[in-house]
Amino acid sequence: MSSEILLLSLKALTRSQLTQLRKVAHEILCIEPLDIEYVSNLPWPENGQISIFTSQKALQAIQMSHHSKYGDYSGYECLCVGSRTGLLAEKMGFTVVYSAKDANDLVRFVDNTYSEQKSFVHYCASDRLNVLRKADVFRARHHFREVVSYHKHLKNLPYTLDSNVVLAFSPSGIAFARRHLNDVNAVRVFCIGATTAQAAREAGFREVLVAEESTVQAVCDLVSKTLG
Repeated sequence: MSSEILLLSLKALTRSQLTQLRKVAHEILCIEPLDIEYVSNLPWPENGQISIFTSQKALQAIQMSHHSKYGDYSGYECLCVGSRTGLLAEKMGFTVVYSAKDANDLVRFVDNTYSEQKSFVHYCASDRLNVLRKADVFRARHHFREVVSYHKHLKNLPYTLDSNVVLAFSPSGIAFARRHLNDVNAVRVFCIGATTAQAAREAGFREVLVAEESTVQAVCDLVSKTLG
């Protein structure tokens, strides 16, 4: 790997995070890898139904579809993946029963918490992962369906990137990096969670590190610790 750290973040970073990373990186480039198309006319959550949100964008899709305001979903329960997703759900009025670290953690929580049959609806992306849909707890014990709430369109840059350090926050970000980086063998990838890390390995990246917590700050801290 080149001695110069050319860092690509596949998410916008705060000013303090950029200041932190400039101590170890010679160049920093932040790119949002996706264009998002929100679905209109999404169904309103039903009484007794437990909604599942694995991203903030699914919540934003519901807000836009219903022209709703913060607090409008008071009385409706949900499960979330990620602390920031949980915070947004709370602002919208949902009762957040649990904020999971990742999809596997959510499956474990459902398995351990709900013994009687419940109705779950996963408001998901068009490229949804199979972790929830294929989980035995949803297939055998509960009523489970998915509602596509937004479509992801991978951006296609007219040039390649020379970055040798990547901060990745989703499998979609990994797909973007795989498409646009010159040499995956020369890239070290810092991932926000196990699902993203698995996608990185499957895409051919050899050096894959995973943050201890599923937050952007934890990824930045891991970069500083590893490269500092």
